[in-house]
Amino acid sequence: MLLCIALSYKITLNIISSSISIKQFLKFETHHYKYHFDPLYLLFMTLKSTHIWKAIKALSLLGILLAFYLFYSYLTRPTFQPCYVNSSINCDAVIKGPLATIFGVPVSLIGLVGYIIILISSIIKNKKLLLVMSTFGLLFCLSLIYQEIFVLKVICPVCVTCLIVMFTIFLLGIKLNLEKTSS
Repeated sequence: MLLCIALSYKITLNIISSSISIKQFLKFETHHYKYHFDPLYLLFMTLKSTHIWKAIKALSLLGILLAFYLFYSYLTRPTFQPCYVNSSINCDAVIKGPLATIFGVPVSLIGLVGYIIILISSIIKNKKLLLVMSTFGLLFCLSLIYQEIFVLKVICPVCVTCLIVMFTIFLLGIKLNLEKTSS
């Protein structure tokens, strides 16, 4: 966890303090797109900041719902578990398994607090806080998914969804932070 914090801080500082354009950061070169149509690139480059903030709010609300579900399941252990598909696809690793807590704090609570801070940062439009939290969240999600897949041999569908949500928020946060340096 401390490694995630240190990495997220270093990555965020590098992104914010750099004066490179978004094309250089993402290693896109203009001549590659003269003759090819790439809808994701065009979408990413043409998004307005007002739409990005709205998307981040919506994604953070989705993340809050997912993390709340995991935290509720951690606290109550309900008999009906929609996340349980079979022995290798379930949420037991983060609800009651070895990944349920870190230093005595439930992993789902860490995710819930993280998504709430991201929502607050999108409401007050704090780009730096958004990027720091999404970088930490992305590294945190990646470390959990790695441990689930390669150590425990389990896939948590809610965790994978959280990873996708956090990755999207991270990309949007980069876009917001690089707008300032490229304009």
